[in-house]
Amino acid sequence: MNSRERFQQALGIARTLAADPTLNEDNVEARVAELGGISTEDLKGKRRTIDRVYLRDIACYFLNEGFGVSTTDIGVRMDGRDHSTIVHSVSKIRDELGTYRDLRDSLTKPQEQSYS
Repeated sequence: MNSRERFQQALGIARTLAADPTLNEDNVEARVAELGGISTEDLKGKRRTIDRVYLRDIACYFLNEGFGVSTTDIGVRMDGRDHSTIVHSVSKIRDELGTYRDLRDSLTKPQEQSYS
């Protein structure tokens, strides 16, 4: 899968997650793994294949931007990763989604729903 295909996959996953009324901070990892066709263990694991890393980045982005989970807490959830790794993951997805304002705006929806 090339970088354009990975980005298209990320967009599809992000749109699906943003529209999912059952999404919460406890099931983000499972939903991203399911939509990406890997296990939750693989998503959180140490292997750094590009497809897993990209899905992991999406999960980190949603946890941080969508639900306000701290980068330190996300690192713990992602098999003990350092918070700076999580900051990089979130920044990478934020930059890639930056040109898609409608999608970016919809990604705040999970956080708003969680307080309803």
